[in-house]
Amino acid sequence: MEENKTSFRDHLTLLAESVELIEQTFLSKGEVEVKVKLEDAHYQELCMNLNNNINSNDFIIILGNINFTFSKK
Repeated sequence: MEENKTSFRDHLTLLAESVELIEQTFLSKGEVEVKVKLEDAHYQELCMNLNNNINSNDFIIILGNINFTFSKK
């Protein structure tokens, strides 16, 4: 059976698609923030993919009108 592997680009594409969906709802009239708490290993992997400082405790990615805050658990 073939293993389903997704790349970092695939994950960003899914985030962008979710932004489009949210912006088509009543939520687009307000300030939208999504907070994601990740285990340390996943947080570090995300930071490396984004060339972000792995020593920081959190960072924000803004896509459209939505702020995604990623932090360590």
